[in-house]
Amino acid sequence: MTNPIFLFFRATLFYLGYSLTLIPHAILCVLLLWVLPIKARYHYVVMWNTFTVWWVKVTCGVQYRITGIENIPPHPFVLLTNHQSPWETIFLYTYFSPLCATLKRELLHIPFFGWAIAMLKQTNWSATDPAY
Repeated sequence: MTNPIFLFFRATLFYLGYSLTLIPHAILCVLLLWVLPIKARYHYVVMWNTFTVWWVKVTCGVQYRITGIENIPPHPFVLLTNHQSPWETIFLYTYFSPLCATLKRELLHIPFFGWAIAMLKQTNWSATDPAY
C-alpha cells in the first residue's frame, strides 16, 4: 500500500499546478477569446486541457488506455460518455478535436469555465464549417 503522506503530497502538487495554471488561463479566456476566430478560441481553450492531462500523469501517475479506437469513424459522429469524472471531460477535448459538447445551460453561468465555453459558441459551428 502506498504511503498516505506521499499520496497527499502528489495530490497537493497536482492541485497546485492545476490551480496556478487554470486561473491565468481562465482570465485570458475571458479577456481575449472574444477577439479571436472560433478555431483559435478552441485551440487556446484545449491547450489547458492538454497540460492538465499531462500534469495529472506526471504528478499522480494517472495512465489511460483507449480500447476500441478502430470503431471510431473518420466522419463526424455522436460520442456518448458515462461521465464518471471531471478527468474524462478534460481528456475528451484533447483526444477528439473538434468536440462539440451538449451541456446544461446553467453551466454557462459558472464564472470563467462557463464563460469560456460560451465563447466557443459550439452550437454555431462544426468541423465542416469553413471558419473552423
